[in-house]
Amino acid sequence: MIPRSMVRAPVLATLALALAIFAGCSAESGQANPPGPASATVGAAKDAPPAQTGGSPDIAGLWEGTSLATCGALVSDQNRCGAVNKVTFTFLQDGAQITGHYTCGFGNQDCRNMDENGKIEDGKLESTLLTMRVQMRDGSDCMFSGQPKGDAIEGGYSCSQGGGLLEQGYWNARRSY
Repeated sequence: MIPRSMVRAPVLATLALALAIFAGCSAESGQANPPGPASATVGAAKDAPPAQTGGSPDIAGLWEGTSLATCGALVSDQNRCGAVNKVTFTFLQDGAQITGHYTCGFGNQDCRNMDENGKIEDGKLESTLLTMRVQMRDGSDCMFSGQPKGDAIEGGYSCSQGGGLLEQGYWNARRSY
């Protein structure tokens, strides 16, 4: 039998995440709020708008933040419900094209499948929407999307392999440099 506290923790984390996202969407300050209580904010967001690079905001640099795996019927590993990981993105930008590197570190669980590195491919920054595919060492792909606001980005992700959904959740990051 599973203790009640273990059943309630993912539900409470998901509820807190939804409330944090709602609060971020309704905030009038224009500052991005991290998507969840387990999120660690790194550095302070700058007030100045990002420089423009070929019509797209400039997001080149190192971004640090967290990811939070959500629970869902289609997710293959239910043991990762509520998993928080530290993530970094090194974005290289050529106009609207984004490439670079992804890393994952321990938060409250190990990274999915112990996969700590990935290559950012097929990244695009169109207007205010960043979309990218991170190819992981184990052959899985994680699709990330988010909206850069100054020196902060928050959004969602989903990881799949062979047509099956492995994990999905939310992520946020702040520019370190």
